Amino acid sequence: MMRSLLTFAGYNLLFGAAIPGIDNSAHIGGLLMGLALGAILGPHRTEVPERRQAHERIVFIAAAFLLVGMELSSNDRTDTLPCLGGVRRLRTQLKSIVRSLNSRVPSHANRTTRRL
Repeated sequence: MMRSLLTFAGYNLLFGAAIPGIDNSAHIGGLLMGLALGAILGPHRTEVPERRQAHERIVFIAAAFLLVGMELSSNDRTDTLPCLGGVRRLRTQLKSIVRSLNSRVPSHANRTTRRL
């Protein structure tokens, strides 16, 4: 299993380095965060389920606050939450594509479609 995990992580880093536009820092950040969470949660695997689940909730809530806090304190952000900016850009691009496709459809096809 460890070999599979390392192969997958290596593939992501290689893929991120080879393809322009892919941010390898996100892959590295995810890898480090996963390792940190695994190190924190790993020793509690053998505890009774109720206690283990309580510990997991606390760790995941703390991790969420940490990540949101780091995002909000970032100096180079262009939006309140850049991930939402990405969603907005994607929505705008999709609308543009739909408009472009609609403009290529002959006018008689538009009339036929509207009747249906």
